[in-house]
Amino acid sequence: YTLSDIYFPYVGTENHAYQRHSKLGVWADGEFSWLDDVEWKRTLRYDEDTLVTKVTAANPRLGVELMVEDAVDFDSNVLLRRFTARVTGNRAIDVRLYHHLDVAIGGNTVGDTVFFHPDSQSLIAYKNRHYLLLGGQTENSDHLDSWTTGRKTSWTDAEDGELDSLPIAFGSIDCVGELRLGLLTSGRPTVAHTWLAAGAAARTG
Repeated sequence: YTLSDIYFPYVGTENHAYQRHSKLGVWADGEFSWLDDVEWKRTLRYDEDTLVTKVTAANPRLGVELMVEDAVDFDSNVLLRRFTARVTGNRAIDVRLYHHLDVAIGGNTVGDTVFFHPDSQSLIAYKNRHYLLLGGQTENSDHLDSWTTGRKTSWTDAEDGELDSLPIAFGSIDCVGELRLGLLTSGRPTVAHTWLAAGAAARTG
């Protein structure tokens, strides 16, 4: 359950994630796991009669279950994701969600830039005319709670539950955004959202 293709402006043209894989991770009370680890029990399907995914992923070791609903907006170049998280045991667990973005803008990894944009509280990756924006919110916050940027292995920074907040990186880059879901109990699921928007600067001349 990784994001492997980001086509923009049309399917089949430039793939801004060419041969790269963006991951989802969960931190729970000091323990961490990426959703592509074998310990997750995943069910991948679409909601009935829609192009909206209805993915469930449960990790018995962490005691956390996610339902993830993904859709690309019909009118806008935005991938929307809704996460419904709950704990599967009887104890309260502090849960954090990590959204990794690994890009190859224009189909290659040469000359990319990613930075944290303080006004929008989001991560923006770009090269030449193309831009990708990663944002998110929880029930307690309307923006990413933490973030980092770096060279291609910056995703490992998430595994201790604390991101380094490096503001900008150049070259062959990736980035990670964090959403703090808070203390979850078995009787109270919580909802978080992320969005990945694509755009292009206007041509001049």
